[in-house]
Amino acid sequence: MTWLAWQAGTVAAPSGTVTFLFTDIEGSTRLWQSAPEAMPVALERHDAILRSAIDGHGGYVFFPGGDGFGAAFARADEAVTAAIEAQMVLAAEPWPEGAPVRVRMGLHSGSAEERDGNYFGTAVNETARLMAVGHGGQVLCSQATAALLGEVVELVDLGQHRLKDVSAAQRVFQIGEGRFPPLRSVDSHPSNLPAELSTFVGREEEIAEVAGALGRARVVTLTGVGGVGKTRAALRVARGAVGRYRDGVWLVELAPLADAAGLVEVVARALRVPDRQGQPLTVSVLDFLRAKQLLVVLDNCEHLGDGVAGWASGILSECPGVRVLATSRRQLGVRGERIVALSPLRVPAFGVNLAELAQLDAARLFVERAGEAKATFRLTEANAAGVSRLVRLLDGIPLAIELAAARVRVLSPAELADLFEQSGPIGGFEPLRGAIAWSYGLLSDAGRTALNRASVFAGDFDLAAARTVIGAEPISTPEVVEVLAGLVDESLLIANEHEGTTRYRLLATIRQYAHEQLDATGEGDETRRRHAEHYAQFATAADDGLRGRDEIVWTRRLEAELDNLRAALGWSVAVGDVDLGLRLVASLSTTAFTSFGYHDAGAWAAVVAAMPGARGHPRYPEVLAWDGFAAMTAGNAETAMRTCLAAVDAAGRPGADVRTVLRVFRLTLAVASWYGQVEEALRLYERCAESARAAGDDGELALALAGSAVLLAQADDVGAAKTRTDEAVTLARHLGNPTTLCSAAVCAGLVRMTTDAATALRFFTESLEVAESVGNQLIIGASLANQAWIHAQRGEWRQAAPLAARSLGVFHRSGDQAWFRHWIGLAVVILEAAGDEEAAATLYPHGALSVLPVIGGQALIEQVAASEAAMRRRLGDDRFDTCAARGRVMDDDEIATYADDKLTQVTR
Repeated sequence: MTWLAWQAGTVAAPSGTVTFLFTDIEGSTRLWQSAPEAMPVALERHDAILRSAIDGHGGYVFFPGGDGFGAAFARADEAVTAAIEAQMVLAAEPWPEGAPVRVRMGLHSGSAEERDGNYFGTAVNETARLMAVGHGGQVLCSQATAALLGEVVELVDLGQHRLKDVSAAQRVFQIGEGRFPPLRSVDSHPSNLPAELSTFVGREEEIAEVAGALGRARVVTLTGVGGVGKTRAALRVARGAVGRYRDGVWLVELAPLADAAGLVEVVARALRVPDRQGQPLTVSVLDFLRAKQLLVVLDNCEHLGDGVAGWASGILSECPGVRVLATSRRQLGVRGERIVALSPLRVPAFGVNLAELAQLDAARLFVERAGEAKATFRLTEANAAGVSRLVRLLDGIPLAIELAAARVRVLSPAELADLFEQSGPIGGFEPLRGAIAWSYGLLSDAGRTALNRASVFAGDFDLAAARTVIGAEPISTPEVVEVLAGLVDESLLIANEHEGTTRYRLLATIRQYAHEQLDATGEGDETRRRHAEHYAQFATAADDGLRGRDEIVWTRRLEAELDNLRAALGWSVAVGDVDLGLRLVASLSTTAFTSFGYHDAGAWAAVVAAMPGARGHPRYPEVLAWDGFAAMTAGNAETAMRTCLAAVDAAGRPGADVRTVLRVFRLTLAVASWYGQVEEALRLYERCAESARAAGDDGELALALAGSAVLLAQADDVGAAKTRTDEAVTLARHLGNPTTLCSAAVCAGLVRMTTDAATALRFFTESLEVAESVGNQLIIGASLANQAWIHAQRGEWRQAAPLAARSLGVFHRSGDQAWFRHWIGLAVVILEAAGDEEAAATLYPHGALSVLPVIGGQALIEQVAASEAAMRRRLGDDRFDTCAARGRVMDDDEIATYADDKLTQVTR
């Protein structure tokens, strides 16, 4: 019986608007190669799980592929439920060893032609293309499907993406939580723009003017008084520009910065600029942007003065494809800057009728926001005069109007206008400040105290932080939730839900006002101390969390709190609180081997280590070791080793904490290994392993065993190396920490590469999957590159090429220049063997120029040399040198793009 015959009579093929679900096993070819005996069993179970989920929710299967399905649903919510249910069962399934099945899924809604039980048309094709850009375990849906779902599931907006063979860019959403690598779209237009949480009212002419100005000038600044809506307008323009810039549109929020000192770090993080080992971050940002075509939105620039202007000028002069849209109360003062001044919304004249009032932006905004505060609110003849008078009193300033609209639950527009006039808050203030002061004055004592204390937060904050910082006399901890809810209701505090957690933030203008009130009360320093102490305790908890099973959860929490961590550290340094500063920085040294990175933290270590009185603190050795580790990432070998060895000496003092000792050893041996000091590294590994066993710290022991195993294998003691990695992997699996496991697994693969390639491939597959789950870029790149190396040694160029391309992309994006250049050598070998000698010769100057202390490093150098000789024979010396000269002038961005393009062609 055919599948279509079996399907007939069970579920009717839906018609009209249909939601399609396509599924596919990620890496199925690799799984068949590495586990041919286990795959039939795994595939049978995969089919049963998918069929059960689809059938159970009314799906009609019209395409049963060998590694996936195509199904049609009459209802979008049933299609989504089927996909989620299937992923949950797939994730919980105990797959056969060596054959872990991870399925990517795509959902799209539209009309399609049904014929003989099958479907045809663009909707079907777009669903397949959408699925293809995802990753195993991920469910993607189109905007058409998202529009049919309402609030059925949580959607994560992944921005605009170009799908293969689909002409227009499509907005793609991820269904549910989960962290995955970037989509594999053809020409994505990434951005970090937040979703609009409320309707945008008016300003059509101004938005068009700003968009037009960006077409003529490379820097456009939106100016205007506080609260006039500069940020909302800039974001509106930016959203409309997504798709026009090849490399995306990026928001850089500057309000959390106290001064311009942290500007480059904030810009680098927002633009996802990779660390560049051996060069300052400022140079890394310039190098990253030099070949990019993108729009940078700099929000709230006024308090950073010349720092922003200087940075913008440098970018504009060095990076011709970059444009800047800034918001500021005054112009930046950059050459070529185009100024667009935002005026308050137009207010009604006296005696305006209801129809005319309803068309004015100031009144429209009040009515929109009042309707959100009170569902029954409407603009009527009865309240029109009050609305008209109120928005005139507020001078048409959007923030002031929104603050007033939040009060319609208890007061009519006329009463609000009377109260505003009677309280006389303006008295020399600008209208917005008067509106804020008026709203502030209407708060309870607890509300004013809470708002004042909330002003010490940089960026946003969660309830736990609020309870610590705000919940002090006269506000009890249990009262904090109620007080926050009141501030949200009054539109003085914004509440957003992010990954299941509510986070709060103050608008910059309100924060500034509340900050002034806090200092006037005399409790500013004590509130800032509670803030710093809370985040020092948070950093300690994160230290533990990053070493456990919930590493990805803690990584996200750290990323969310980075602005507050910086503010806490800045205050600690400013007041000379050595204990707080060292506790903050030392606790974050765990992140040196996670995806969190060290743009900020490496610099923090140097500052805190130099504080007076730091040397005698028990956490000083960790901070000093991290300072050395940061020097390594900057390419300063002598400083790195000297600093780390000094940290080892400091950690060896009597009574030192075991965790501190282990942390110092781990950071120091990483530096020693990197610079090829094998004997010193092995000595440190032995001390680290001995101390970890004595302390019962399985995580540090696993890392020490795995790292020392690689060094032993390089010394040809493969037997001892395998024994150590076996123990390391066993410990890591029991521990359940993703970074420990993927680190141990990749080391287990490395020590087996020359003696047992099949087992090595299985370990690299495992390390890749685990590393992808937490975004550990170093292990992702290493796993891919070493798989490619094994296939290349076997002469399997078509299998090696895509793996090499992906690994180079990972190393380039993460800024790991040493590994990027090392593995460019493999690209040279693959392209030469595949017959593209000119491409190989072009990449040759960048490939394998230095031998890294890795297994197979010398062998790769030898293969590159053999490829060079072969290319010179076939191309001739003149042609080879011409191609090499062309490659020599390419920068890293150009090399990465070129290598990816040429390696991709090998598989076609």
